[in-house]
Amino acid sequence: MKKSILIVLASSILISSCRLNDSPETIEMIGISEKEIITNQLAVTINFIGDANQLQDFKELIEHGKLSEFAPKLQYQNVHQEEGGESKGKKLIYSIAYGIILKKGKDISELAEIVEKQKIPGFINSSGTYIDLAQIETLQTELFEAALKNAKNKIKIYADGLGKEFKVVEVSELDDMGSYINSLEGIIYNNRLGKKVKVKATLR
Repeated sequence: MKKSILIVLASSILISSCRLNDSPETIEMIGISEKEIITNQLAVTINFIGDANQLQDFKELIEHGKLSEFAPKLQYQNVHQEEGGESKGKKLIYSIAYGIILKKGKDISELAEIVEKQKIPGFINSSGTYIDLAQIETLQTELFEAALKNAKNKIKIYADGLGKEFKVVEVSELDDMGSYINSLEGIIYNNRLGKKVKVKATLR
């Protein structure tokens, strides 16, 4: 994977003061870090929609034919009766999706050519960028530390402006940036990973 570019974004700021019974002033800030992921491994989905005879041909391609070279993994399958007309005599229509990671040396156009040549009833779509799960864990740790630093820097700027010192009393990770990644599959959406951390500190 090529070198990633770390982008630390501006934090949202939440500030609260309380002076009850000489309680110290408190401040909360949210630090955000984000990393752009540059990789040549693309995650795609091949979707099949057809009848029983077409399904047999498709499975042959998946299990023993050209598509088996891409190491496809079953994602979901469904079956329903075809629409229109009377219920009696309707064919069963199968909907199946396989996930494929196009690693180095493989191209989506190569996959599309196989689908077109074999007249597979369905379509291909991109699912995101793929990176190894172990690497994701390392990146998530780096992003957490960057987001924490971002929030603490903002607190320091605020405290310095008041001529005060600060002490961190609470750190919590926010999960509303989880849409960036499907960590179970190693697939990253929009080619980005992100972390958001809330830090609470007292000022004296």
